[in-house]
Amino acid sequence: MLACGPRTSRMWSRRWVPLLPRRRMADGTPSRTPGGEDRTRLLGVNYHPSAQGIDYWRDFDREMIAADLGAMSDAGFDLVRVFLFWLDVEPELGRYDEAVLDRLVWFVEEARTHGLKVLCSVLTVWMNGQLFEPDWFEGRSLWRDEPLRRRAEALLETVAARLRGASVWAYDLGDELPHSRRAETSALSGAQVKEWWRSLAAAVRRGDPSASVIQCSDGSALAGEDAFHPAFADALDAVGVHGFPLWSPYRLESNASQRSSRLVGFLAGWASAWGPALVDEIGCYSAANEIEADYLALAIPAAWYRGAEAVIVWCWQDFTTANEPYERRANERLVGLVDRNGVAKPQLAAVQEAAALWHGLGDAVPAPANADILLPTPQRETASYLTTGHGAADPARAAFTAHMLASQAHISHRFAAAVAESPPSLLIAPCWPAMTLSLQQRLIDYVRDGGTLWYSAGSLLDGFPGEELCGAELRDFALEPERQRDVVVGDVGFRLRLPAGQRQVLRPTRATAVARFAEGDPVLLANTLGRGTVFYSPVALESALCGPGLVEQHPWWHFYRDAALAAGIDLPFAALPPAVETLELLDARDTPGALLLNHGSEHVEATIDGRQVVLPPRASRAWWSTALVGESQAAAPRARTEGS
Repeated sequence: MLACGPRTSRMWSRRWVPLLPRRRMADGTPSRTPGGEDRTRLLGVNYHPSAQGIDYWRDFDREMIAADLGAMSDAGFDLVRVFLFWLDVEPELGRYDEAVLDRLVWFVEEARTHGLKVLCSVLTVWMNGQLFEPDWFEGRSLWRDEPLRRRAEALLETVAARLRGASVWAYDLGDELPHSRRAETSALSGAQVKEWWRSLAAAVRRGDPSASVIQCSDGSALAGEDAFHPAFADALDAVGVHGFPLWSPYRLESNASQRSSRLVGFLAGWASAWGPALVDEIGCYSAANEIEADYLALAIPAAWYRGAEAVIVWCWQDFTTANEPYERRANERLVGLVDRNGVAKPQLAAVQEAAALWHGLGDAVPAPANADILLPTPQRETASYLTTGHGAADPARAAFTAHMLASQAHISHRFAAAVAESPPSLLIAPCWPAMTLSLQQRLIDYVRDGGTLWYSAGSLLDGFPGEELCGAELRDFALEPERQRDVVVGDVGFRLRLPAGQRQVLRPTRATAVARFAEGDPVLLANTLGRGTVFYSPVALESALCGPGLVEQHPWWHFYRDAALAAGIDLPFAALPPAVETLELLDARDTPGALLLNHGSEHVEATIDGRQVVLPPRASRAWWSTALVGESQAAAPRARTEGS
C-alpha cells in the first residue's frame, strides 16, 4: 500500500466542495450556468485495480480496492472515476448480473467512507483502443438501432436507481463512445447527437432525479471530427475532455514542449465556452516520469483556472495484469501515479504540488479577461463544397494558435461561443470560417462603439468580413502552391509557410497595411471604424502557425500585443518572456496577482510592479502585487531528477 505521508496531507482538499449537480430549468434541462464565480475545483483519479485491470467486476477483490481507495484519499484526491463494463453487467440481453450491481454499490459506499466522490462511466464498451461489447450486440448500432438504444436507457436508469442517494458526483454516459463505431459516429449530425444525449440523460434522471449527467470523450469532438461537441450538449450537466499530447490533433512537438503543457488549459477553456466542463483524463504517454510530472504540475492549475470543475488524472497505478487490453497494448500498463509495488512516482508529487498551489490562492478568483477568443459553432448539417472550399482553414487549430499567441503576449483571455452582451476591449476571431449577416452587424456595432477586433479569414469567400469592417475590397482570388513567403513588418522580416490554396486579392479602400509579404500583398491591415479599430489578416495566419515549432519560430505574438495596446489594454506582465503564461487573479480585496507558469526550459528572473519574480524552468508559482499576510504562494518544490 502506498505511503503518502500523514492524513493531514489531505488538508488542502477537505475544504473543497463539489460543483455538480447543476440547477435545472423548468423543463428539466440544465441551467448551463458556468461556475466561474466559484473557484472551487476537484482533483480526481481514474481507476482500474492493478492486478485485475478491466476485469475487476468479475474478479472483485474488496480488500485490495478498499486499500486503493484509502491510499487515494491519503494522497489528497476528492474524486475517483470508475468504469462499469456493459458486458459484465448485462452479459445476456435483458439479464443483469446482480452481483456486479451489488459490487458497484459497495464500491461507491466504500469510496464514501474514505471521503471520495465517484464519477461512474456506465456504458463502457471501449477501452484503450479496443471494443468490449457484449456478444448480443451483434454489430448493432447504439445510435440507430432503437431496441439497443432502449437497452442503453434501461441500464442507465437501473444503475442510477441502485446508486440513488449515494456519493455519486456524476454519471458519464460512456467514455469515448464515438470511437466504438467511428465510421458511423463521424457521420452523425449535431441534431442527432443532441437527441441521443437527451434521451440517455433522461434515463439517468428517471433512476435518480438529482443525478448529474456528463459525457467524457477525447479531443476529436472539439476538433470537429464528429458532432459530439459541447455546442450540442444542452441536455447534459457538463462535458469532459481528455488531455494527452501524444494523441492531440494539434501536431505537438513533444510531451515536454510549451504547446503541450498549454494544451489542457486550452481544452478546458474551449469546452467551458458552452457550459460546465471537466478534464476527465490527463497524462502523458511515451514520457519519462519527470517530463510527465512537469506536464501535470503546469497543466492542472491552468485547467482549473480556465473553468474545469474537476481534473481527473490517468491513472492510479501501473498494472500487473497481462489480460486485454494490455496484451496488445503493453505500454498502457505503465501510466500510473504509483508503480506496481505501490511506490509513488514523481507524478503524484506534481499533482499534489498543483493542488497545493491552487488551494494556496485562498479566496482569489480569475480576473476579468481583457480579450475574448471567439469560437465558431460547428455547422455539420450545412457542410458542402461551399463551406469546405480549397484552402479553407482548420478552426480548431486556429483557436489553439490564438490561445498560444495571446498567452505569449500576456493578454488575459477567455473563450466565447458568441459575442458577449458586454464584450471586453479586444475580440479575437481567428481564421473565421463563415461570416453571417447578424455577426457582421454585431461586430460593426462593437467596433464603432470603441472595441478592437482582430480577425483573420478562414476561407476566401465566407470568411471575408466585408469592406466596412476590414477597409478593403475583395477583388479576386489567386491559386497558389504551398511555399515559404517573406513577411515584412517595418524593418523586421519573418518567414511564413502557407499551404496550397486560394488567397484573397484585396484593394485597400480605407485600411493601411501593417505587415506585407515581400511581394507587396498585405498580410495585416488596420482599419479605423467609428471609435474602434479592426486588424484584418486575409491570411489564415493562426491555422498556418499550428505546426511543430512554428509559433515560437518568430515573434508572431507581437501582432496580438499591438492589437491589445490599440485597445488600451494594460499588459502588466509584458516584461516576462513569452514562455511564461500569466493567469491573472484578484483576491477579495481586489489585490491583483497571477498564477505564473513557466512552460520554457530557461530560468526566469524579472521585476513586476516592484516585486521580483523568480521562476525555474517548467515551474509555477503565485504572484501578488502586494505581499499578503499569511499568504501561501506555492507548494514546496518536488524533488527533481538531474536534467529534468
